Order: sequence, then C-alpha cells, then structure tokens
Amino acid sequence: MTKENLRPCVINSKEGSKPGHFHRWIDYAQVIAPGNAIGSYPGGQLMETRAIVELDDGTIETPMPYKVKFTDREDAGAAMKRLAATRGIPIKGGEGA
Repeated sequence: MTKENLRPCVINSKEGSKPGHFHRWIDYAQVIAPGNAIGSYPGGQLMETRAIVELDDGTIETPMPYKVKFTDREDAGAAMKRLAATRGIPIKGGEGA
C-alpha cells in the first residue's frame, strides 16, 4: 500500500505532535490475571480499539483513537466560513458581519 492511499494524521503525545499516516483500526486485547485478595476482580480480558499509524520516520505506533487527528480535511468551522464567503452570506462575528 502506498502512502498516497493512506490518510495523513498527527498523533498527540507527551513528546509533542508526531506526523504520520493512518493504516487502520484494530481491536487490541490483553489478558488480565485474577486478583489475589478475596472479593477482588475475577480476571478476564481487557479489549480496546487502537489505530495503526506509520510515522514519517518509518516506525509504527498504536495510539488510542482520541490521540489521532486526521489532517486531510478542514474543520467544520472553516468549511462553513468558506461556504458562506463563496455565497456572500455574512457570518455573525466574522469579517462579513
């Protein structure tokens, strides 16, 4: 798969923003051992959704979904302002108001 077919994104982490390309979502599972104390949790499986992201340096990371921001689309506010400007509609609090 070429990078032209992948969505560009940024991973937000403690080290800062890391640019990369999103491959797909995965279900990540971990086995949880039962607790030792009486009345503690019985153990089982913890399952969560993760992203597979290839960073620009070629490494792979699997961040949680809330840490991934796709950069190939403009945000809704910018899109509405652009649409309103092309139609000559003034926006309250904007340049055309």
